[in-house]
Amino acid sequence: MRPTSGLESGVVRLELRHSSWRREFERAARRMRGVLSVDARIEHVGSTSVPGLMAKPIVDIAIGVPEDSVERAVTDLRRLDYRDRGVRPEAGGRILDYLRRKRTTRHVHIVIANGDEWVRYLLFRELLRNDSAARECYAAAKVFLAARYRADRRSYTAAKAPLIDQLVADARQSSGARAPGQVIAQSHRREAIAVAN
Repeated sequence: MRPTSGLESGVVRLELRHSSWRREFERAARRMRGVLSVDARIEHVGSTSVPGLMAKPIVDIAIGVPEDSVERAVTDLRRLDYRDRGVRPEAGGRILDYLRRKRTTRHVHIVIANGDEWVRYLLFRELLRNDSAARECYAAAKVFLAARYRADRRSYTAAKAPLIDQLVADARQSSGARAPGQVIAQSHRREAIAVAN
């Protein structure tokens, strides 16, 4: 199947990762850095950040900001035509989305830098990138649930939550990487090694 960019509202469709997702993230992050007036860390998270993992063709971006800067970050991103979807705990933070040709192509999760949600995003990404058993387990669940909730994205997301919670809890316990700095350092060290090779 030819890769597509974005999904219509409520639809669930999985595709194999293609290189355009990383480029989409890099392009978006570059533009965000140009307008954000707050101290912010921007990371590519979610399934599109994991090579070889099937994913919805929507790029997830986590932005970590100081607690008193969330509203200002939202205002800044609205200048780039991101839509503010409000605080959605089930979706992980203050959510904004970006549409192209009536399809959602990006979800932005604004969270507190170094807070629980920030660490959770990075831990889960690193687990899926580096643990093939966890990645295969998650991929199988995604495929099953996508078939079941083809036109109900909220139910699809909710049904994945218990597995994600368990995988993150296991990752915290086994890695001992509870400190945000450790998670980020591990991630960037691996990326630097990959680039060097």
